[in-house]
Amino acid sequence: MAIIKKYKLGDIGTFKGGISTLNKERYGQGVKFLNYMDIFRNFYIDDNINLKKYNAKESEIEKYNCLWGDAFFTASSETPDEIAFSTLYLSSSPAIFNGFSKRFRFDHNILLPKYASYLFRSNSFRHEVQKYATGYTRFNISQQDLQKVIIQIPDLNTQQSIIDIIEPIEKIISILEKIISKINKKEILIQNFNSDSTNNKIKNIITKYSNGYAYKKTDIIDAGKYKIFKIRNILDKQQFELTNLEKNNLAQPGDVITGLSGTIGSADIITDNNWVNNQRTLLLRTDYSLQVKSAIEYYKNILLTNATGAAQKNITHNDIMDLNIYIDKYEKHMKNYNLSYVNKLKIINKLKILKNYLINFLIK
Repeated sequence: MAIIKKYKLGDIGTFKGGISTLNKERYGQGVKFLNYMDIFRNFYIDDNINLKKYNAKESEIEKYNCLWGDAFFTASSETPDEIAFSTLYLSSSPAIFNGFSKRFRFDHNILLPKYASYLFRSNSFRHEVQKYATGYTRFNISQQDLQKVIIQIPDLNTQQSIIDIIEPIEKIISILEKIISKINKKEILIQNFNSDSTNNKIKNIITKYSNGYAYKKTDIIDAGKYKIFKIRNILDKQQFELTNLEKNNLAQPGDVITGLSGTIGSADIITDNNWVNNQRTLLLRTDYSLQVKSAIEYYKNILLTNATGAAQKNITHNDIMDLNIYIDKYEKHMKNYNLSYVNKLKIINKLKILKNYLINFLIK
């Protein structure tokens, strides 16, 4: 039987804030740099994940260094349920971290780093840490409050047993994601061969589109049938709100979704059912999902140039529709190619759902 002990985070480690004064001229070379989204998106960061580089001074590297097994938490968010998202640094490469996050250097004889990557993303931990979120329009968590968060840690043998159950699933996900990444790079390169022909516009290969619906607080319910796809879900689909309201904006697997503000030039492909798109997102239905997604990403700079607004850049759906796109003359083969790609995405999504289920089943 597992031996479980309760600890406050401050009992087993120390917190430190990251570097806040950065010079854009120093990006591109130097040591690896963990930014906010690197922490937000990843359970852990190893040598397979590409990070930006920053030419930090020796004094900055010494002060804000990342060591193998360190945990990092985001310190601010737009909503309280997104506060203190975590990642574990599982690389020996020199790195520093950003000022919108907190480093947690803890005792590995009590908590195994790989187990910590699961624990800090579990529902039980998320519920506990959200109690300490403060703010109104933007939410924050302090180092002092992070130290107070209570966790339950089983003995090391039990931790390793849980790692041994979840890790094989992660390895399969990693293999499939590498395949997807290579396909994405190929398709973005193909965009170089597009033409100015009106037959090669995104609008000519779209069978349906939706500009989304402006969901109000009263539309959101805990046991809703549909998941609301907001701009932030393009980068992370783990956190979402539910509704029973569908306004001809129901997505289906294979649809492309992109942002008309905020994440301009980023796109994703829907891989599961029951998503409805929120305002300022654009939902596109096509047989050429991969090519549309790649075209949006390839033309990011053009989209940003066409954007209007000072505090927040905005584009219209026509800016997306008028983008050029390359469609191979072997149309039937391309449709099969897209279908295969979407199916791989579906498998990855199902494996991630299984991984999250196991984490929350095994870690209470």
